[in-house]
Amino acid sequence: MKEEILLLHKPYYPKFHVQVLFKSRLLINCPLTVMTVPTTQSAFDRTCQTFLSHSKKIGDTWRWVTPGAYLAKTVWVVDNSNEETASKDEESALHEPSDPAILSPAKPGITLEFHVIYSTTYACPVLYFCGHTSAGTGLSLEDIRQTVKGHMPDLDEQKRTEYDMPVVSQKDHPILGIPFYFIHPCHTADVTAEMLEACDSDANYFVFWLSLVGQLFSPLRLVEVGYVTSETCCR
Repeated sequence: MKEEILLLHKPYYPKFHVQVLFKSRLLINCPLTVMTVPTTQSAFDRTCQTFLSHSKKIGDTWRWVTPGAYLAKTVWVVDNSNEETASKDEESALHEPSDPAILSPAKPGITLEFHVIYSTTYACPVLYFCGHTSAGTGLSLEDIRQTVKGHMPDLDEQKRTEYDMPVVSQKDHPILGIPFYFIHPCHTADVTAEMLEACDSDANYFVFWLSLVGQLFSPLRLVEVGYVTSETCCR
């Protein structure tokens, strides 16, 4: 039986609850802020290369961007904001790379860009994201939330962390110099003993961190479940 990871949103970033099951055996059942991740640029670069090597094996679409040294993923999302439910075909489009050339006029969509960039200020990775239409028009946070539909309503610029910082904010992308939203990383350096016992490398912590942050964008998957295996992520 394949392992299963349940990432339970409770109730919004930066606090989560995670259960990791392997062969029906509970490995972790602990409250988390966000687990430890690489704390230098060089460690981040090495971790990303390890992540990408596994990512490519399962057909995930994360890529390494140079110059700049950061991870990027592009996702096309069918706009079902005016429909109560989405068809299976439409749901599958949530996980496809963006290609404006194949967008159907009958099924308008948006393109979401996700970038993971190392922050020298916080000494940890930070998730940046933005969205635009097939015509290239930038989208507000509300536009993105209405299209994605999931835990995105909890990404509200009025939400505050316990350090009174916005959970999500907008600022210029540190590499591209254009406006992007980002998830505030104030908890990223926190360490939990349970996670340290379950995972044994920076790459593993990084996968869990990205999975947890990505839960805010459910049903989008920032990390494919197939990446997480007993060989690569848990002892």
